[in-house]
Amino acid sequence: MDKLKEKIDASLEDVFLSREEAHDILENLREAYLSAQTRIELIKYATWLASEKADATNYGFVFKWLKKVNRLLGDFDTNKTHNNAYFSHKDDIRGRVIEVLTGAGKSLDICLFTISDNLISEAITDVFRKGIATRIITDDEKIMDRGSDIFRLKHVGIQVKIDTDKSLMHHKFAIIDRLNVITGSYNWTRAASESNNENIIVTDNYRIVEAYIAEFDRLWDQMKFL
Repeated sequence: MDKLKEKIDASLEDVFLSREEAHDILENLREAYLSAQTRIELIKYATWLASEKADATNYGFVFKWLKKVNRLLGDFDTNKTHNNAYFSHKDDIRGRVIEVLTGAGKSLDICLFTISDNLISEAITDVFRKGIATRIITDDEKIMDRGSDIFRLKHVGIQVKIDTDKSLMHHKFAIIDRLNVITGSYNWTRAASESNNENIIVTDNYRIVEAYIAEFDRLWDQMKFL
């Protein structure tokens, strides 16, 4: 975020946001994977800058600058933010999961009771082979189920951890770039995709995402490598 603040600062020096400066800020926004909350903080920062810069002679120019900058910062779709619910009887949940997973640019942390849908497993493998840091936590008993893809995912090089007690590791969530979360009743199985009544929520709400990050990190520290 500091780099973006520097660029915003620099663009205000002549009280004019050039096309080149706007393009540069936009590219940095796309690369930074910022949460909606962080974008809001940047909007507040730009507004404060403008209030400090404005005087009786340049007020109109500063206002135009702020309007343009806030339009860039407020374009939350640039970062493909998500806040939606999906249901198996009317939505392609499998397709939505794959779309969100393959959008990972930095990291993918998966915490699933079971994974046996080959299409989703192939998507995870593709993400990993692009150099994206990928980790999986799963239940120790479900890895032995017929059709489980866990050993195949481990074989390609993905780090996998399993629980070590009798209770189930029954979570069903994934964290993408530590900015978006998929969660819900949906197990990543063919039956869940084709037969069951299931749901998922995809969100970038920073409070929710931070809670899931904390839970994943807690489990990762506790569990053992497969």
